[in-house]
Amino acid sequence: MASKVTHYPVYLAVFDRRQHLKHRGIYVGTEDEKDKEKGYLYHTVGSMGSGFTFEVKQVKHPAYDRKFISVQQIGWIVKAKLEEIKTVCETIPPPPKQWDGKKRLVPRRRLRHPQHWTADALEALRQKGIVEDLGPSDDRSIMV
Repeated sequence: MASKVTHYPVYLAVFDRRQHLKHRGIYVGTEDEKDKEKGYLYHTVGSMGSGFTFEVKQVKHPAYDRKFISVQQIGWIVKAKLEEIKTVCETIPPPPKQWDGKKRLVPRRRLRHPQHWTADALEALRQKGIVEDLGPSDDRSIMV
């Protein structure tokens, strides 16, 4: 069973980026007595017209972001495995450039958005045993 003594909580963070578009990322809360409400956000940045790149950055809790929509705890990571998240996320290809102006570059190919990258990254992290499932007594509520 995971605890905050040995593990960090892992969240799905959702932000409002543009009209009717939501941006998702993986947030790991690494706060301690000195740095409360801090952690790391693993996500992609860019656009459908230029392509996306993977980014990891230290941030305050997503609730402090002005474009915050919600966070939901989705698992735990052993503190000693924190660096492994970046290593795995770097292996997941971010969405490529898919538009040139108003023209789709490959019309028959399904569009790949940042939320697809987030889902693929979480699946890889779970398969490798880096992100552990929540326990039966863990809070699954969505914070908005």
